[in-house]
Amino acid sequence: MKKLAVIDSGIGGLSVVRELLKLNKEIEINYFGDNLRVPYGNMSRDEILSCMENILDFLYEKGVTDCLVACNTMSSAILNTNYTHKIKLYNIVTPAIDEVKNLGLRKMAILATKFTIASKEYDKRLKEIGATDLLEMASASLAALIENFDDNRDIIEDELTEYKKCIDSGDYKTLILGCTHYEFIDSVFKDLMPELSFIKPAELLAKSFDMSGLSKGDFKIYTTKGKDTYLRSLRTLNIDKKLNIQDYIEI
Repeated sequence: MKKLAVIDSGIGGLSVVRELLKLNKEIEINYFGDNLRVPYGNMSRDEILSCMENILDFLYEKGVTDCLVACNTMSSAILNTNYTHKIKLYNIVTPAIDEVKNLGLRKMAILATKFTIASKEYDKRLKEIGATDLLEMASASLAALIENFDDNRDIIEDELTEYKKCIDSGDYKTLILGCTHYEFIDSVFKDLMPELSFIKPAELLAKSFDMSGLSKGDFKIYTTKGKDTYLRSLRTLNIDKKLNIQDYIEI
């Protein structure tokens, strides 16, 4: 029987959990968010992979067999290096690329972390399917700001307004939300950019995963910091599955 985990640098991957539970409310989910080190997007590849290794080793000891890498930064790092683990890994980039291909898109923008953009994983894979006009926008701060959205709303909206200027100047009509943290504030994106269509990798990753054979059980959260942040985020996302949360896990 398969045992599922979802990992992220912080709360962003809860957007993937939300989509998984829409499909099957009974499954056991083990979530690990490394809020002590968020955001991963400003780290080096070696630092990212080291953190991932520690998280995955911890989850392997918990019996996890399959892991959705709900962080675009982590996914870009493992795609670039062909990283593998005893746990089977599913990256979040590939479902987004598949969606672009299915839609037949040739021109779009992407907003993501510095590492995700610098890795060129989206750029390379989009060009391979004929999407040759890509506006890449990197944010060093947005993911961390979203962790405390209520305190940072004005700053977030100001930053998004600047990205909108770039999008509008190039007449782009589609935006890839290249960090799962961004899907927490999709309503803000829609309010500021109502003319755009959005590609949401969290939903796409959840739908692409084969849930057959998954164990049933509770929703377990392991985090290196920020239990209260998770409780607020679960309310924001209307996730009400029976919860067991363990704060301050050392990795």
